[in-house]
Amino acid sequence: VYSVNVTVSRTVLSVEGALVLGDRATFYATTGNASAVIRVGYGEAEVTDVAIAGGGTVDGRGAAWWPHRDDYRPHMVETKNTRRLLIHDVTFLNPPSHCLELSAAWVELSRVNVLAPPSTDVALESHNTDAYDVHGVYAYVHDVNFTTGDDDLAFHANHTLVERSARRRRRRDESPK
Repeated sequence: VYSVNVTVSRTVLSVEGALVLGDRATFYATTGNASAVIRVGYGEAEVTDVAIAGGGTVDGRGAAWWPHRDDYRPHMVETKNTRRLLIHDVTFLNPPSHCLELSAAWVELSRVNVLAPPSTDVALESHNTDAYDVHGVYAYVHDVNFTTGDDDLAFHANHTLVERSARRRRRRDESPK
């Protein structure tokens, strides 16, 4: 696949099995330099009530893109002009650049995995593979595994609730150690 565009409200993009990004040269020739593998809300009207779900995997084949860190590299999922977005039960592997670049209101990420190798001290560095760049308002992130070579979460101006982190929460009556 080279690029999927969701421009209609009340849409479910079902990812079952594997969705694999094509090679770099064909991506540019086929998409006219599209900004992402999956784009939501890039039409003229606001897109609402969109889900990306299904238990499958989206593989960005990042190893082909990472050596070209000064060139444009597409995001895995990018949104704009979007309201009420659910990404549920999907694994994203080896994003070429940022994985979830979401400019949307009312986002929920549930059972999402974003996996990329480290960005330093390895043979092939996965430079700038942020898992989730939060743009917009009201994001609810839970039951996720973000293990990337860069920022797992990058918060911009927003209202975000992140639950079930790996760190143990302190009770109110406990003093910090």
